[in-house]
Amino acid sequence: PKRLESVWRKRRKPTTLKKKPNKHKLGSCPSPPSTLSPSPPTKDDLQQWVRHQADKFCQKYLSEETEQNSNTVLDILSNAVNQLSTITDTRDSETPLKQIKSLLLDTSRDVISDRDVTVTSSSDSSVGGTLSSFELLHAGLIETLLKFLTPQPSDRETDVLQRIIKLLEVFVFNEKNEFEPTPYSALFHKVQQCLSQIEHFPVKVNDGLGESLSKVSSTYQIKCLFRKHPDNSSSSIRQWGSGTVKVDPLAYVQALEKYLLSRGYCRDEEEEDAESSEVSEEEDRIVSRQQPSPTRHRLTLTINNHPLPYNMTMYQAIKKYGTHTRLDDEAHPASHSAVWHNIHTIVYKAYECTDRVRSSAVKMGDEEPPPSSLLEKLSLTSPMVLDSYKGIKVIQLLHILHTISHEWCLLLKTDDYNNPILKPELLVNQQIAAKVERQLQDPLVIMTSEYPKWFVPLPYYTPFLFPFHIRLELLHATAFDRDRALQRIVETHPELSTGSEGRTGVRLDKDKRCVDRDSVFAQGRGIMTELASSTSLLEVYYVGEVGTGLGPTLEFYTLLSHAFQETSRGMWQESGTCTVNGRTYVIAPNGFYPRAVSQTDSAELSKLCDDFTYLGRVVGKALIDNRILDLTFSEPFYRWLLGTHEKMGLAAIRDIDEVLHSSLKQVEIFALKKEAVLKQEDLTPERKESLIKQITDENGATLDDLCLDFVLPGTDIELTAGGHNVALSIDNVEEYLCAVVNYTLREGVRKQMEAMRQGFSSVMPLSNLQLFYANEMSQLLCGTGVSMWTEEELCTNLQPDHGYTGTSTAVKHLIQVMTEFEQEEQRAFLKFVTGCPRLPVGGFKSLHPRLTVVKKSVDGPPDSYLLCNDMC
Repeated sequence: PKRLESVWRKRRKPTTLKKKPNKHKLGSCPSPPSTLSPSPPTKDDLQQWVRHQADKFCQKYLSEETEQNSNTVLDILSNAVNQLSTITDTRDSETPLKQIKSLLLDTSRDVISDRDVTVTSSSDSSVGGTLSSFELLHAGLIETLLKFLTPQPSDRETDVLQRIIKLLEVFVFNEKNEFEPTPYSALFHKVQQCLSQIEHFPVKVNDGLGESLSKVSSTYQIKCLFRKHPDNSSSSIRQWGSGTVKVDPLAYVQALEKYLLSRGYCRDEEEEDAESSEVSEEEDRIVSRQQPSPTRHRLTLTINNHPLPYNMTMYQAIKKYGTHTRLDDEAHPASHSAVWHNIHTIVYKAYECTDRVRSSAVKMGDEEPPPSSLLEKLSLTSPMVLDSYKGIKVIQLLHILHTISHEWCLLLKTDDYNNPILKPELLVNQQIAAKVERQLQDPLVIMTSEYPKWFVPLPYYTPFLFPFHIRLELLHATAFDRDRALQRIVETHPELSTGSEGRTGVRLDKDKRCVDRDSVFAQGRGIMTELASSTSLLEVYYVGEVGTGLGPTLEFYTLLSHAFQETSRGMWQESGTCTVNGRTYVIAPNGFYPRAVSQTDSAELSKLCDDFTYLGRVVGKALIDNRILDLTFSEPFYRWLLGTHEKMGLAAIRDIDEVLHSSLKQVEIFALKKEAVLKQEDLTPERKESLIKQITDENGATLDDLCLDFVLPGTDIELTAGGHNVALSIDNVEEYLCAVVNYTLREGVRKQMEAMRQGFSSVMPLSNLQLFYANEMSQLLCGTGVSMWTEEELCTNLQPDHGYTGTSTAVKHLIQVMTEFEQEEQRAFLKFVTGCPRLPVGGFKSLHPRLTVVKKSVDGPPDSYLLCNDMC
């Protein structure tokens, strides 16, 4: 009614009060009753207006002529869909696919977009035609395409691949066999519209959104009352003698055990003089969020006779085992009044080995590898938790269409493996992305991890539906510990950082280490080994230097990055070298990739595996601590990290060694000419053999003239037994190409990359990276690429303070000079100011703390002083 009243008022015209009949002629607009002063419409007035709008709608869109045209389009689509669903031969699918394509691109029909009609259907004619989401859903196109593009029980292994190739022939290539992705983009866009129309993913909202973290932290506390177990007769266990205790909802059960131990409620005779617990608490409040560490437990804590896992938070324990009615999983945590208002009794007793306390954590590294082949990806079903949501079939189809968009070059054996069919701007679903972004701004949901059931599985299943920055925030909110998630909220939403109490409530444990600049690489190895399983934030300071904090720590990661690039380590495929300050470094224009070596056990391979394990820990720790590496890896390297390396082909070598790629492309010419001869069915076997032996390149050279054997180029590694004695010829050219590509990309680097993955997994699960694609990983680990700084960007993100303003001459001069920096000057400036020569994702606006310029007071001529920085 309020919405109708609003629309009514917009349409009102000040007229004299006249009584109008309820009935009116079709097409005429009844004048609503009005007076000189506005008055709310009556129920009869609103009903009359609705009838009029319905008449206009029916006249324009549901008349006999319009209905006939509409039914014709729907009938054609339905017939095409029915025909596609019943085919048994892939060749018969071309006709219905072309009919569907024609309807998708048809822009001749009018669509419901009249401003007088409240319900509208938006369509982007630049992407597709006017076929509506209703027609696609009503005709059964979603289910039929889903069946057509996925393996079926009765299929042979190649059947589904043939159907996908037929789809590509119709929707990606025109009649001249030229690449034309517009029809495929239109199909994807229309399926996206179907998802936006029917999805109903809930979001947990709270009226308190926008409250500071300190207010949230102080408002939502769990009230606990301790009791000694009545059957525990041990003299070392004392009876609880105090009242209720307020417990931080994120405090772990192990923190409660330490709380009781520190107050002497469980003491052994040999520990009478033991020091108090490390738990940081007030007299009646437990606030420790330190991750549980392996220790000898002394107490077992229970709620309603359920032993509590030591690595479970109190909020999780109360919600799972507390005495209250079943809580609504889709409701906001703030609405769980029973958790926050009730007093929860926790019973403690002496720990016994027979107490079965199950861990609630998932062991790192115990994760299934991602699907590597196209068939595996097409067979991949959606997470079970999503099956109950409306629109799951549409999501599955989008997943398959996106997979085909990325893998089409493998099916058609082209060299464009980095050229997907769909443009990035078509992939994102703004409606669902906005829901995720909205949910990520709620501190209480982040604190308690009480996300909607779909919130995490959907982005991992269909990352392409969400822009990179939202997936990055999702990673920080769900993959790391809660204090890091809250710290991220503080950085991205400063308005939530402080409240009246002047504190954020975020308590990150820090591990400070002293490092000698002359042995950063060696000392870093020990530090990364010790902190691999720790959630503490690493901070570094240097021997003989004053200062610690963010700047020296970022510089530590930069120094490690440079140390890994030294040629003396022998880790990388080289395109050249350069010498800086007496140290020689590898040059890799397209990013680093491991050097292929013999995989037989040797001292060299063992050393390389140790270094790659070390590298994996550094990469994982930098990611979890939100640090930037000055170490650019190639896309094939990231494919190994993501587990999608098995499908890489000759095209991937271009990103590793352009010279080798060029040489192999010359050899491939012979293989392609040989294949073309073999496909000529009108030739006899003798004639084919004769033509194959006559194959030459554009210069008239044969394969024998190249004088190659089955040895990996640039090495002494044999690609087959006795490879030095096996010459490359036209008869074995295909085997040679496969062997070189396979050993360069996979077999020759397998143990190094497995060590790298193992090192990363010791810090955080590799499955967390499934939110991203290989071409996005460089942003994730190494920040933004190089670009010229603009005056507008610097003025917006540079903060003058302590004597300077935006109009100060010195500030203007600084900005002008910075806009003229070349690439190396930018890197040097950033390293001086921040400790890292790269900017994080988002550029200057993502720096925390912000880039600030302050005035330095000096005695004497200003030119006699150097500028200084404060990175600590």
